[in-house]
Amino acid sequence: PPPFSDFDALKTRLKESPHDPETWKRFIDVAETGGDGAQIREAYEALLKQYPNTASAQIAYLKYVLNRRVSMTTDVEQLLNKFLRTSPSVELWRFYLDYVLRVNVGPSPTTRETVRKSYDYSCSQKYALSHIGYDRDSGSAIWAEYIQFLRNAPEESTWDKQQKMDAVRK
Repeated sequence: PPPFSDFDALKTRLKESPHDPETWKRFIDVAETGGDGAQIREAYEALLKQYPNTASAQIAYLKYVLNRRVSMTTDVEQLLNKFLRTSPSVELWRFYLDYVLRVNVGPSPTTRETVRKSYDYSCSQKYALSHIGYDRDSGSAIWAEYIQFLRNAPEESTWDKQQKMDAVRK
């Protein structure tokens, strides 16, 4: 049988004592240092099963998935969908909005609409502004960026200008 690795020892320790933050930190560090994708996923999945709403762990896991050589957009989007469903974390929503802006580049109307929907609380309960709340301090940077995004919309007609003004007033 193969020797008992640090990863396996920490995994066993966490089964016995699942509320030990230092062991969780070490478990993630050992997995990431080892570079084995399956172990890294296993470590993050176990951590997030124990602490499902830990935004810092969710963001670290998302960054790992994004930075893999064979990053799959569907993997990232599935994780975002899972994490954002109930998250009030401004940091996690910020990560989501940055991701949307990174993958939706260009001036096309479709791209602008995708980005707008990411911000716009009226489109669906899953979008950012409905989760971070109306308190200006809860996500003021996100609100400010959204207003700036609306103000930067192209105006090709009087109707476009009126639509933009209406959107900013909402």
